[in-house]
Amino acid sequence: MRIKKGETEFDADYALNIAQAKVENFNHTLNYLATVRLGSDGKLYAMVASYELDASANPYLAKVMVPVCIDLEKRTVTYIPGVKPSNGLAAVAEANGKIYFGVSNADDNGFYAYDLATQKITGLALRVQGFPIQMEVLP
Repeated sequence: MRIKKGETEFDADYALNIAQAKVENFNHTLNYLATVRLGSDGKLYAMVASYELDASANPYLAKVMVPVCIDLEKRTVTYIPGVKPSNGLAAVAEANGKIYFGVSNADDNGFYAYDLATQKITGLALRVQGFPIQMEVLP
């Protein structure tokens, strides 16, 4: 949903249903948006869940979260490759031209960097103990 600039009511003609979105480079249904951050480029960056990735009994530890870029203007969702699926305790932050995705899986606990200029994951930028559920960048 959106409210157009200068308006006070929701635009009835605009909707982006994440569960019905066709995701570029990703052949799984998305179930919900978890952590979302509006990037300095005007796009949304999020960790989204796809239950098709892991049917574990424990929903908190199931590896179902993947990073995506959501272009609200074009109404597109693009999978960001280069990160293995994470459990649901993940975060998204931005600093210095990079989006940081918190990831916790069998291989890594930390924050992967996504370069906004090249639109590619540049690797694990920060390893942490425990789950990377929050990251705030102070000025």
